[in-house]
Amino acid sequence: MYGSDTNVSKMKDKHVILSEWVNPRKKRVYESEDELSTGQISAVQKPACCTENMLSSLKETMDSLREEMKIMMHTLKEMKDQQETRFGNFEKDMSDIKITICQLQKTNEVVDDSLDYLGKKCSKLENAIEEANNVIKIQENKIKDLSQKNVYLEKYNKALEERVCMLEQKGLDCNIELLNVQAPEGMSTIQIARAVADELNLCPEKITKAWRVGKIKDGKDSRPIIVTLQTREDRIQWIGCRKNAITNSAIFKNNNNTRLMKI
Repeated sequence: MYGSDTNVSKMKDKHVILSEWVNPRKKRVYESEDELSTGQISAVQKPACCTENMLSSLKETMDSLREEMKIMMHTLKEMKDQQETRFGNFEKDMSDIKITICQLQKTNEVVDDSLDYLGKKCSKLENAIEEANNVIKIQENKIKDLSQKNVYLEKYNKALEERVCMLEQKGLDCNIELLNVQAPEGMSTIQIARAVADELNLCPEKITKAWRVGKIKDGKDSRPIIVTLQTREDRIQWIGCRKNAITNSAIFKNNNNTRLMKI
């Protein structure tokens, strides 16, 4: 490389040679001028120089410069190759960046389309939610109306239950039960009840209805008979005749001495 120790020494030799040749020459010229001024000599004498040494030194210097130039050219070539390699890599990177930018642009287009689609879906969902809210409000109003109607019906049902209980209690106040009463052929239940009333010296016309309850046992229909009278006072009269001992034979003339029990 330029500036190495060898080149420095060569340059120093060059300066030494020049100083040995130039300085004595200048000195000799000055001395010759003094001699001319004094008239001691008639002409300037040229100094002796080492031409061969100077040429050799110059040749070596030129060779050194050529070597330096070769090294510099080689270095420049390497730098150029590196720059070309870097430039090639840079162009490749730029190409990759352009491809990436194109892909990003396509991705952005897809994202924009997706956002538009989602926006439309969101708009439809908002409309659907609004419609659902309206339907919910309508249903809530209907439920509120039904709740009010339910409260009214509960109160009305309670009043009816109380009325039914009262009527049932009133009906029970007019009912009486007959036990162990056989069922003769050809007679209905109300006819049997009126026959019992005749035997007890009670008014048969006060009986409004009569029916049997329970299940038939052993093929004989001797189930209890429920008799409904017109008033509570009629029931009290029947209860007053409870102590009268009457049998099926006394009523139906069938030789059955089973006693009838009145409740």
